[in-house]
Amino acid sequence: MSSLPLWCDIPLFILVFLCLLGYGNLISHLLIRGLGSIPSGDPDSQAILPFLGGIGLGSGFVSLLVLEIGAAGLLYQTVLIGVLITGLIFYMRGRRDYPWQRLLEALLPDGKVEVFFGLMAATIFLFHLDGCFLPVTGQDELTYHLTMPRQYLVAHRIYATPNLLHGNFPYNAEMLYTFCLALGSGVLCKLLHWSLFVTTCLGILAFSRRLSRRSGYLSLLLYLVAVGMVYVRSPMEAGSDVPCAFYLILGLYFIGCMTPEGWKFPAVMAGILNGLAWGTKYVAPAFITPPLILCLVGRGLQQGFSIRQTAAILAIFLLLTLGLFAPWMAKNALCTGNPLYPMFSRLFPSPAPYDAIAARLFLYEEGSNFYNPEWQKEQYSHLTSPLSRIYAGYREKLKWSLNEGDYLLVLSLALSMAGLVFALPGGRPLFIAGLFVHLIFLFIYGAHINRFFSVSYPLLAVICGIVLDRFFAAQRADAILRVLVGVVLLGTAINLQTRWCGLVGWNGIPLLTEAAQEQRLERYQKDPSVKEFWKQLPEHVPEGAFILGHGVRYPYSVPRRIYCVCDYEEELLSQLKRELEGWDGVAKRLHDMGFTHLILAGNKAYREPFLSRPLHSRQAWPPPAPGVYEGWPPDSWLEAHTRLIATGHELELRELNQP
Repeated sequence: MSSLPLWCDIPLFILVFLCLLGYGNLISHLLIRGLGSIPSGDPDSQAILPFLGGIGLGSGFVSLLVLEIGAAGLLYQTVLIGVLITGLIFYMRGRRDYPWQRLLEALLPDGKVEVFFGLMAATIFLFHLDGCFLPVTGQDELTYHLTMPRQYLVAHRIYATPNLLHGNFPYNAEMLYTFCLALGSGVLCKLLHWSLFVTTCLGILAFSRRLSRRSGYLSLLLYLVAVGMVYVRSPMEAGSDVPCAFYLILGLYFIGCMTPEGWKFPAVMAGILNGLAWGTKYVAPAFITPPLILCLVGRGLQQGFSIRQTAAILAIFLLLTLGLFAPWMAKNALCTGNPLYPMFSRLFPSPAPYDAIAARLFLYEEGSNFYNPEWQKEQYSHLTSPLSRIYAGYREKLKWSLNEGDYLLVLSLALSMAGLVFALPGGRPLFIAGLFVHLIFLFIYGAHINRFFSVSYPLLAVICGIVLDRFFAAQRADAILRVLVGVVLLGTAINLQTRWCGLVGWNGIPLLTEAAQEQRLERYQKDPSVKEFWKQLPEHVPEGAFILGHGVRYPYSVPRRIYCVCDYEEELLSQLKRELEGWDGVAKRLHDMGFTHLILAGNKAYREPFLSRPLHSRQAWPPPAPGVYEGWPPDSWLEAHTRLIATGHELELRELNQP
């Protein structure tokens, strides 16, 4: 991992972005050589397609390349610097394929209303860019998005993590963050994520303007504010939702370019992008693939494709999807015994503790499902028919959405149906796709976590933008209505961002130096001494050590390889004590597993057994009950088998004695 100053992340971000474009350019040329280019007389498409396709293909290629490097045990900084330099060479050789000036001209606002919307969008982008320089404090970042890449770099390889459920998910986005962490800090990861967010917005703008010129900036603004409502931190944190949404809008854009004379390249691109989405987040098969398939079929019908040709396109699409998802299935099969872990755990049994973690996860999901009969029985005891129970879950989801301000979920149903009556060229498959994914979330996908559905927001924002624009165009006060909507959206965005700043204790000032980040952590973090404890850890623990963290959460800052559990598993010491029926033999088992050191977290809180609570009230971790300890080794065992090295904020670092 890099030890460069924080400000170096800014030029590094530019280099990484150009590196992705370089690899994307290389792959684009290889595909065009074999499949032919897209015949398009649209000058905007000729300027936009190389850029969007380049960053889409480049990000996917680098993700899979880092996966292969990690599987080979070669995750060293020098190797990944070589990957960066090679990508930059490819970019310099193909830079003429990226007409930056023409790209800007194609996306510039047209007219006063679009300029107004464009300035609002630019303001939101700059705010999010500023927020990327906050320290890494997001829960998902600290749980797995950045923690696992850092742990892979510490070990110089990708390895099995039976203790961390999320470490066995598809990880295309996290592979990009592994690449970034080898070169810079967590800020570089967040800057790259922000660039994919901006590129997603450019894809929304370009796609909607091809269908309805006036709706472009309105669709863009709808997306910006909707993402801020559902998950306000998303553009400023390294995650997987935005990259998944990016692959959706890019796939839709290429599908819209299909013609009878030039269908091969767009169909292949759609399959590649769908496969990359599957390798980024498990919700992609539910919310990315259905709209892409519907739009593929709809485009084929509109262009007069034969049934055989349409079947060939779908076959290519699905084969490429499975082919690009296959590396993650292979990784999961080798590590967990289940290629789709943690799904279908009964069909693909996993060894312990993978099986127990998967079981606990799905019990939690079942308890949080709106359509769970036990949950609905308590909430809606007066409802008896299955149809009424489905409607009850639907109503609860809408209530949840309104509480979160998720207006796209509410509007998309009505506006998708309204769009079906518009004579929009190429628009009917789009409106059907929007309606379909809406129904998937409301009637099939039982969880109330709207953020999972947000990967479909680019599609829904385009639909809502087009329909609203058509409605405004039929009114005499067209410009006034559009500006009024823009003012409401801007006010909502400002209110949400201000509220978020208050929640995280940030005043909006850029934190461009390490000192500024340290000051913020010391001011707002409850236990700043923990960070100091991790800083001093290399002085006490050698580089090849393997630490067991008992009660340790969010180990992003740990500069050594550490084993700590996720929210769906008990601590390893508790497991070993139960299996061995006491503390005798626990020390030997730890040595056999390769552990050299032990960190004990300080609150020693007893956690209520997960399965003892009512189904509808289950949470991953119940509130701790102070004073009652479980799994904490007795003092006699610690004195006999460990040596205390350091302490810090109720943390104890101990070295395991040699057996």
